[in-house]
Amino acid sequence: MLDLRRVWGQRLGMMVTAVGVPEDGSSVACGTKDKRLTLYDIEGKVKWNKTLALEATGIDFAGDGSAIMVSANYDVWAFSPEGGVIWSSKVKGIANHIAIATNGAGTAVACADGNVYYYNRTGVLLWRYPMEGQVTRVGVNGDGSKVVAGDTNGILVVLNGAGHELLKMRLPYDILTTSITRDGEVVVVGSYNHLSFLDLAAGKDRTFDTEAWIKECHCDEKGDIMAIGSNGVVTFFNREFQPFFSLSPEGWVHSLRVTANSKYIVVGYGDDYLEFYENLSAAIGPAPKQVEENSNIDFWVTRDDWDNLQKRLAAMERKVDWLVHHEKKRQKRN
Repeated sequence: MLDLRRVWGQRLGMMVTAVGVPEDGSSVACGTKDKRLTLYDIEGKVKWNKTLALEATGIDFAGDGSAIMVSANYDVWAFSPEGGVIWSSKVKGIANHIAIATNGAGTAVACADGNVYYYNRTGVLLWRYPMEGQVTRVGVNGDGSKVVAGDTNGILVVLNGAGHELLKMRLPYDILTTSITRDGEVVVVGSYNHLSFLDLAAGKDRTFDTEAWIKECHCDEKGDIMAIGSNGVVTFFNREFQPFFSLSPEGWVHSLRVTANSKYIVVGYGDDYLEFYENLSAAIGPAPKQVEENSNIDFWVTRDDWDNLQKRLAAMERKVDWLVHHEKKRQKRN
């Protein structure tokens, strides 16, 4: 079980479009629908904000907090913790998402023009990788040696730090979100009604059918905590691809981030809410292997589990109908 402490939360009055947090949890960056980019301190107080050309579609921190990467409109920004511009670049389509290596060595951008862009720490474009559809999401491992990307045609690729293919596969659904563990061994992929885990090191995978869209996912260093956001639920999976804990906050999840050390988690919602959590169990080791008995995770099921669940629900409905029928008879007698 995760021992999460809610450090703070606040309503911002508009949709939260992107969030980010550095390893030490000293600040939280947030983009909102009114095109504002805001940096909060650890107590939730505003340190600075600025207005972008369009709302931020992605935010990610270098591990040490020295750079805050932001994608918005046709722009890629690297901001300092004080709000100054370290570097910026233009891409040829809307920048849909951004991710930076924990060590800050490389930054990947998912672009609507069908390309993955990859920059070094000073903003020099190192390479572009063309995909079939619009690139929806990207992820970068800890040292920048692996980049994962997914597109609207269901193409998933894992690239090395030079932009060469390590893995390419076509999935039977559009890819809404993807992420990679910082050790570069596990990839998570989410879509409208599917959630998939790929263990690149062990060569195994697991896919869940879901009732709702998988809007966002993000992983810690080794996959001990892989956070999946969908509707009003954040579900946490472990390295065995088993759900073990969940949050059921108000509002539907739009964006989330987990630090590599699994110590801090930030969640942004599609209504107007922003929450910041500290994982108090991070210091005592990885998440447990067993599913937590009271976790709200019926939502994440395999096909067999789903069929069994449907049978249980049907039996419960018959029982309710029987009780209602007999209650009506009792009322008539009285």
